Amino acid sequence: VISPGIDSRVWAQRFPEKIVSELDIFADAFAARSRAVPLIAITGTVGKTTITHLTGALAQSVGKKVFIGGNIGVGMLDAVDDESVDLFVLEVSS
Repeated sequence: VISPGIDSRVWAQRFPEKIVSELDIFADAFAARSRAVPLIAITGTVGKTTITHLTGALAQSVGKKVFIGGNIGVGMLDAVDDESVDLFVLEVSS
């Protein structure tokens, strides 16, 4: 399992079937959830953290139980099984 902060291109070329990321694991677990929940994944170069916080706060302001995390705060795998979450707002890296 690779970290977003480590350049894994050399290893991915050498062992393509063995390289997975936290996002790969999350996607598999998320697809297996018993309840479908919307997910917003925020990527980009500048402003990911700010937009992630603002998007989560906006959803919370209308009464949604929101998990805000990923590269900020709590890791996404810590909440994938939380059935009380109405919306996932994740900051993710490429």
